[in-house]
Amino acid sequence: MHRLPPIQSLVTFEATGRLLSFKKASEELHITPSAVSQQIKQLEGWLSLKLFERGNRCISLTEAGEFYYNAASRIISDYHLSHQALIEKFHTATIKLDVSTTLWTDLIQPNIDEISDKLSGFDLTFNISDEIADLDRDRLHFAIRFGNGNWPNTLSKQLKSSHVVVACSQKHHQNNPILSFQEIPLHRLLTFSGWPEAWGWLFNEMGLATKNSKDALVFDNWNTMIQAAEAGTGLLMCDGDVLREKFQQKTLLQLFDINIPMPGPFGYYFVYPARFESNPDMLAVQRIVKELLCRP
Repeated sequence: MHRLPPIQSLVTFEATGRLLSFKKASEELHITPSAVSQQIKQLEGWLSLKLFERGNRCISLTEAGEFYYNAASRIISDYHLSHQALIEKFHTATIKLDVSTTLWTDLIQPNIDEISDKLSGFDLTFNISDEIADLDRDRLHFAIRFGNGNWPNTLSKQLKSSHVVVACSQKHHQNNPILSFQEIPLHRLLTFSGWPEAWGWLFNEMGLATKNSKDALVFDNWNTMIQAAEAGTGLLMCDGDVLREKFQQKTLLQLFDINIPMPGPFGYYFVYPARFESNPDMLAVQRIVKELLCRP
């Protein structure tokens, strides 16, 4: 009977098999690419099996590698979940909350003292990122997300529906006055890559035949898109609550009296793994976040 390989080699193999890159696996594991490559070679020697096909610029799993990866993935997932369950049961309650940079800047950070006071019985930490995190793999408890409520391997509860407004910087409006809604397509429109048809949807809602703009810039990040609007780059369509502080600070100006509900289920959601359903800690955090979002 073969001896089992060290657990760390399994961790390294799972990350490499999932990312299909020694470099990306090294970044995730905080070791060097050469260390990843060496551990994979040692594991292949231990198993007497070739797990990866190595090309000039890419790697792929062999048939044996695919089989072993599926097993390794289940083992690593169970290991993380069991470790998390142990910590949650026998340690001081810790809450790790995943939020986007926009929500952190406009919602969490301005209210951090109040949030900390209301959750004083917990060790509260935040993961601030615009990447959609895997809550189990990244050892996160909950997330606040903007979207349609549908994210893999999670449950979600809508905190608040969303309404869109159109905005630009004071500078842009002074240099390029916009006197009517019909003139909006003549300006550069800032567009989020996750909702490329957003402006076309808005024009349709407002009864305009125009579907395209004179000019457009596409962004992968909401926060970067908002910053571009503040710099006078173009017009922004965004959730009004996200821009509330920008309007107060007068870094952005709301155009016209437009406050249209976003289509379908778009809004703010509290996202969590299924194991936290009805968990009192989850319900406490959800209630506080909802109170902040629903303030007038």
